[in-house]
Amino acid sequence: MGTPKTDLDYEHSEAALREADAFDAWMLTVNPQHQPTDDGMETRLLRKCWEAANERAMIALREWAVNCWRCEVQHRPMVNKHRRTLDDCWRQVMRYAGLDPDDAVGLSHDALLAAGSAEMARRDALGPWEDRA
Repeated sequence: MGTPKTDLDYEHSEAALREADAFDAWMLTVNPQHQPTDDGMETRLLRKCWEAANERAMIALREWAVNCWRCEVQHRPMVNKHRRTLDDCWRQVMRYAGLDPDDAVGLSHDALLAAGSAEMARRDALGPWEDRA
């Protein structure tokens, strides 16, 4: 799913059509006489306000998801049986909000486990007398 900032062909994408449908549905609740083909100045101004409100909501959703991840996942031990599920859940919310979870909160639970396993295998391969630094 692209955004106007990341997808050059956003105007014709499925996400853009869903957004236009959502705006038209909202407009029908405000003005029952609204037609999707309306392109007057008032409709364009309302669309800009609607888009700005949606952008603010997505920013708030991103901040909330990162905060929840920090509260519920960050300090749990790796062996905790709920950590992976919570990590996956909050990462999914971050992706929905247009945020890259790896950039926002670091590696996933599975990636951390894989990195730890690779480090342990490397240390085991060195043997007992080699430098383990």
